[in-house]
Amino acid sequence: MSAAAPPSTGPVGIPLAPTGPVTTPVGPARRADRALPPGMREQVLLVCALVATAQITWGAIVPALPDLGAAFGLTSTLLGVVVAAFGVGRLLTNLPAGMLADRRGPRGLVLGAAAALALVTALTGSVGSLPVLLGLRVVAGALGGTVVTVGMAMLAARTPAGARGTVMATAQAVQLAGAALGPALGGAVMGAWGLRAVFLVAAVPVAVCVVVAALRHDRGYWARVRPAVDASVGGAAPGAPSDPRAGVRVPRAVLGAVVGAHVVGAAVFVARFGGEQTLAPLLGRAVGLDAGGLGIALAVVTVLSLAAMPLTARALDAGWRRRLMVPTLAVGALALALYPVAGDAVTFAVLVVVAGTCVSAGGIVPGVVLADVVPPERQGRITGLFRSVGDLGAVAGPLALGALLDAGGPAAASAVLAGVVALAAVAGALLVRVPR
Repeated sequence: MSAAAPPSTGPVGIPLAPTGPVTTPVGPARRADRALPPGMREQVLLVCALVATAQITWGAIVPALPDLGAAFGLTSTLLGVVVAAFGVGRLLTNLPAGMLADRRGPRGLVLGAAAALALVTALTGSVGSLPVLLGLRVVAGALGGTVVTVGMAMLAARTPAGARGTVMATAQAVQLAGAALGPALGGAVMGAWGLRAVFLVAAVPVAVCVVVAALRHDRGYWARVRPAVDASVGGAAPGAPSDPRAGVRVPRAVLGAVVGAHVVGAAVFVARFGGEQTLAPLLGRAVGLDAGGLGIALAVVTVLSLAAMPLTARALDAGWRRRLMVPTLAVGALALALYPVAGDAVTFAVLVVVAGTCVSAGGIVPGVVLADVVPPERQGRITGLFRSVGDLGAVAGPLALGALLDAGGPAAASAVLAGVVALAAVAGALLVRVPR
């Protein structure tokens, strides 16, 4: 493993992650290295808060969708277009936003996108035409995707290797919390004050976080991460994953880890959107699990995932990658494969909980692996690519599984979904190599 340059520090003494090239996944960190340096914790929390409140802005709107459709006289198809517009915005900007953050730094990009997201979200409740509504949803998706992509890239690039598991698990936890809090907040506001108020209230948390982050951010932590090795005085370290444009081959272990992480990430998105949000509601209804029961099961998934985060973080900080990812995905695949044989609502709910909790645990690992093997100054573009691949899985999964359910029935759809997750586990086992 090639040596990295000493970590740089911000103006208040916050150490940044090493900016030299990282060639292989980190091994187990020494116990003394597993705590965040003094002063970095607040910056991590600021970034996590922005990511979580961005999640809240789109989650809060979910309970209002039927009323939004009624207000515009939308068919189910057109309402689906409104929902998809948000995803289109994310797909259009994930990679460009990450690349721009690598080149210019994340501070203005994240704070500007979050501020604009608050404004666009607040204005959406006042629109009077479908084209304007669709346009604002695309813009909101682009802005929200920018906040999440660049925020996650910041955490991956700046966190010391020994604390990477804790920080990435924390980021996963706040995303889960934001995703759970958003619909709860939107439902409560919808019942009390109506449709327009949902959009106004959904904009408040991210607006508050923008103000706090603008006042409390450390310029060193939020600055652009620059390569530690100057090409004019010797170039990249031997064996480092150099710029492909320079004609230097990327090490096979690094390429394999990147490919494996993307395969697992795509499968996790397929399982979440295709399994939890498509197959689970449809198959659950056939065995008597109504919307309320499924909601409880998914809430249990969130609670268990959050409760497991400290253990997950500790395992990742100790160097666990495949040892965490492969077993959790394998168990999740088995639970998905058993969906069609569940004969009652309770059994099916248990399978939903097992699948969701295991896939959630395994889904943290790819982001940590990419932080291990990709140089910090390129975390923006790799995070953008990773999230774009995941979003494609989120779009393709429900469409493909819905078609399979219609054509081949529950057994075929469940078998394919389980196979996707199982193949991802195999890909992770073969491609993600972590030295001891």
